[in-house]
Amino acid sequence: MRKQRSVVMLGLVTMLAWLLMACGNAHEPSEGEHKLGNLSEPVMVEFVTAADSLEPNQDAKLQVKVTQGGNAVSDADEVIFEIWKEGNKEGAEKIPAHHEGNGIYSIAYRFPERGNYEVIAHVTARGMHTMPQQTFHVGGVTKENGQQADEHQADDQKQMEQGHHQHGSGDLSIDFKKPDGIRANQEVKLTARLQKAKQPLTGAEVTFEYWRNGEKKHTYLETTEVEPGTYQAKVAFEKPGSFQVKIHVKKGELHEHQESTIHVH
Repeated sequence: MRKQRSVVMLGLVTMLAWLLMACGNAHEPSEGEHKLGNLSEPVMVEFVTAADSLEPNQDAKLQVKVTQGGNAVSDADEVIFEIWKEGNKEGAEKIPAHHEGNGIYSIAYRFPERGNYEVIAHVTARGMHTMPQQTFHVGGVTKENGQQADEHQADDQKQMEQGHHQHGSGDLSIDFKKPDGIRANQEVKLTARLQKAKQPLTGAEVTFEYWRNGEKKHTYLETTEVEPGTYQAKVAFEKPGSFQVKIHVKKGELHEHQESTIHVH
């Protein structure tokens, strides 16, 4: 009987030793791999290509870097660059990007002539979608219309100081609900309630653009219409500070935006 018990105990010890060895040999991420991190953290997209470094009729590389929680995202479902010359949105081109490595996605593109070009990077990754936009000044051009552009910018600034920037439609009301006590890396909901002619504005394309004061990085959040005329998006600000939040509203010929300041602790 004692001999049988000894055999059983020896078998159990051997099995435990094998289990410990298997755990010790569990796969560790190699240098070229990355951990997914907390999937609730927002996917961040930043343009890498400088806005004023391009020349017409020359091969250029447009690049964005996609990260989540500080880690490179190499498994984005889709990255598409949408490009159009200022004033010609109808002629926009959409070009799929490829992953170069380390979360960098790029396309090769040749701008046909001097001028200002708008570029949106449509990025879908890990159940999230973001669409940062950047203006590229090709051929050293920064303004197409000289003094007229300066006057338009001055009008824009005057309206922005009044808290509401409009484009030809004065009967749109944008009510931005700012959460109280926002803390860094804590997910909050941003809500905008829209009314036009005192009726909820439904079916609009509403985007929240935000950036930290003093920084160039802008992030765009698509919203969901949670009830008629009420649009909402979730976000977790990466660090404390003062942020500008611009609400973009588009529907048909309507294109308006409103800017507010929020403070993150």
